[in-house]
Formats: sequence, structure tokens, C-alpha cells
Amino acid sequence: MTPPPRRSRFFPSLTRKRLLVGVLIGLLLLASVLGLTAWLMVRQAPAWWRSIDPDDLGTQEVAEDVERGVSSMLSRRRPPDERWAFRITAAQADAWLNVRLPRWLRNQDETLVWPDTLSQLQVHFANERMHIGLIQKLGARDQILTATLTPTLRDGRLWCQLTSMGAGQLPLPAGTLLDKLEGSAREQGLNPEDLDALFEVLRGERGVAPRVELDDGRLVTLVDLRLEDGDLIGTCVTQWSD
Repeated sequence: MTPPPRRSRFFPSLTRKRLLVGVLIGLLLLASVLGLTAWLMVRQAPAWWRSIDPDDLGTQEVAEDVERGVSSMLSRRRPPDERWAFRITAAQADAWLNVRLPRWLRNQDETLVWPDTLSQLQVHFANERMHIGLIQKLGARDQILTATLTPTLRDGRLWCQLTSMGAGQLPLPAGTLLDKLEGSAREQGLNPEDLDALFEVLRGERGVAPRVELDDGRLVTLVDLRLEDGDLIGTCVTQWSD
């Protein structure tokens, strides 16, 4: 009886090599697709993004109207413990942020100069979340950066935890980026106590007192806050401080 021919070990080895090459090619293709997808997402603006021109006369008028309106509401004489409400649209907030915020910072401290590399600061209010975005100039390219906060009133404090960050439409790990931002800020020699407070707020570890003291000694306290239909809606109480 003739013994069966011995199977060569060459063919299984060749098959395994081909399989390995196929897997590697597949992984490279997958990485390329994922990389292209991420690149496209980084280059695309979020759905809520708008174009803002701070030099536009209409935008400037809206910003000034917002500032006058808020000042009037805060300073108005009211019966003790009377609740009063206000509503600010995202478009109104955007106008003030781009036209008046740089001037307001300069009035608070001459060293607080808005960086030329940052522009088009804007917000979007939806589903009890506040989305914040801006454009950062990176060499010859403009990049949209975003962050999402969840502001809540609890135990007489305002909590504003940072829940997500992104570049364009690409989500980024908020915790890791927050750690890097904190490290970078501390390298700039900024006040350590102020930085401690800021990043504790962003991590949801600390709430802030939701009140403003007026020049005549009265206190305006925010007692309710809602973010819906593109608007920020708040309720306040004005009282004399003790």
C-alpha cells in the first residue's frame, strides 16, 4: 500500500502570510478612512455655528442695546423680594461678546487684552446646555473650537461643569484637554488661587454665588435659570444687602 503523500508546510505558511498581509492592509485602510473622517469633521463647523461681523453696524447696535437693557434691568427700583425675569437670545449674546466684551475686559484691567488670534466668540442655548465656540487662528488656518457647559442652580450656587469639547465637529476628550489647559495657564504665571477656582468650577467641583452687588448696595440674585429654544431665560430677585 502506497503511503499518502506528505503535505507540504509551505502552503499553510504562505496562507498565514497572505492573511497577515490582508489584515495589515485592512487596518491601514481603516486608519486612512478614520483619519480622513476626523480631518473632515475638524474642518466642518457645528450645526449651530453662525458668522459674526463685529464691525457691522447692526451687530454693534444690538450689542449696545443689550448692555443698556441689562444695566436698566439691574438698576431698576423694585419692591423687596419681587421676582423679575429676563430673556437673552443667542444672537444678542453673540453681539455683546464680540463687540463689547474686549472693551469691558480692558476697562476692568488694562492688561486684559483680547488676543488677536481669537475671534467670533459665540454661544448656543439648547436642552439646558450652553455651547460656546470661537475661531482660533493657527498659522494660515482658522480652527473652530467648541465647549459645552451644563449650568445649574443648586443649593443657592451656580454650577457650570464643562461636559465636552471639540474641534469643528470632532469631539475631543474634555478631561484631558482641561488638564492641558490648566497646565498651560499655570505656566503663564497667572494667579494660582484664581486658576484653582476657575478649573474647580469647570470640573463641577465648585459652585459660584449667583449674585451681583450694585453700586447702591443692593444685591441682585439669580434664582432660576433655563436654556431653551435658543434663549437664556433667568429669574432674579433684588434685595438690600444686610
